[in-house]
Amino acid sequence: MTYDNNTPWPSAADGWGPSLELRADSLDPNLPESWFPGCIGGSPGAAYAPCTEVIQISEINYAS
Repeated sequence: MTYDNNTPWPSAADGWGPSLELRADSLDPNLPESWFPGCIGGSPGAAYAPCTEVIQISEINYAS
């Protein structure tokens, strides 16, 4: 496949964190519509798994 960083390829996977994931093994990998932006870091060598959100604690209230 040859990726292009222009439309109609998914722009979110253009170096901004998400990986490029194939929608299904049966789809043509040369077609942009066969791909979608996956999780940050991707899933190299494994099937796609839904992303998990990172919990970020921004404040602790010691009075409660």
